[in-house]
Amino acid sequence: MDEQQLNTWLDALNQDALNSGDQLPDIDLYMDQLITLCEQYLEVHRRHPEDKLLTKSMINNYSKRKMLGTVHKKKYTRGQVLMLYLIFMLKPVASIDDIQQLFNEFTTEDGFSPEDLLAIYPLLSERMADNDRIFKEETRALWETIKKEPESAKMAHSDSFLMAFSLYSQALNYKRLADKLVDECLTTALH
Repeated sequence: MDEQQLNTWLDALNQDALNSGDQLPDIDLYMDQLITLCEQYLEVHRRHPEDKLLTKSMINNYSKRKMLGTVHKKKYTRGQVLMLYLIFMLKPVASIDDIQQLFNEFTTEDGFSPEDLLAIYPLLSERMADNDRIFKEETRALWETIKKEPESAKMAHSDSFLMAFSLYSQALNYKRLADKLVDECLTTALH
């Protein structure tokens, strides 16, 4: 890997079609339409061509867990589309139980409240954009540090290996801290 390749990869990260609530459909969607739309939103997250991003089974499981609220006449609302998008974004780093706990704030006695989630999404979107910017700056700085390490210290390990290991290590720390927040703060707030 070289710096140009790293920059290309970083620039391609988080180029979601859904970077604000404005791209959400103004009409309710049937499941097949919902899957097609989400596949378009999430295409940049597909690691391998054969990967399934969202399936009917996944949607049904989230519905059974009351994470999507009530589906009226087999149609999904803007808020439910947004919730599916956010679930997908968090799934690689959080368990479904933790995601459900995280979004309990948007659940009432009647179930999931998409209106509240839609209202806060501009702030979430802004937060994600800030996180992306910070991540890219820190990753470029990490790459510069790795490149400057003397060859003798690397012991013939590639810069790519050291970079990947460092990123996985950072991801683990972020995940562990987020888990603590869910376990200690969000769970406590609900009891």
